[in-house]
Amino acid sequence: MGSREIGGNERVSAVQVSAIDRPLTRIEVQELRSYSTRALITPTSFVNHYEWGSFKGDEDAWTAKYFDAFLYLASWGTRVVKFALPSRLFDLKTSRLYCPGKSVSAFAVSGRVILTFVSHLLTSSR
Repeated sequence: MGSREIGGNERVSAVQVSAIDRPLTRIEVQELRSYSTRALITPTSFVNHYEWGSFKGDEDAWTAKYFDAFLYLASWGTRVVKFALPSRLFDLKTSRLYCPGKSVSAFAVSGRVILTFVSHLLTSSR
């Protein structure tokens, strides 16, 4: 995902998600299209940047249903990374030992463990 200089008070965010274990079906691609007419959607990814709005989907639901990796970046400093791992390979109980605070969390859904990493960087005003 590329980046560009943000000037003034612009608020820009971007989302990139990837399907690694399996490609999306034609129907799933159509479902995702209902969230954005501008996004680049392929059977293995959804990429979009937002200058006048924000991501309309549910990060957890998308990671559970469609994708294996989720990345959200915002010019105001918010960063979110999610990974969906098969619960047969990555135990929820064990993963929670490594999720002590609000910055890292884990939950299980549909036979997958979703790990979420969140960071809120401080950005300076110009």
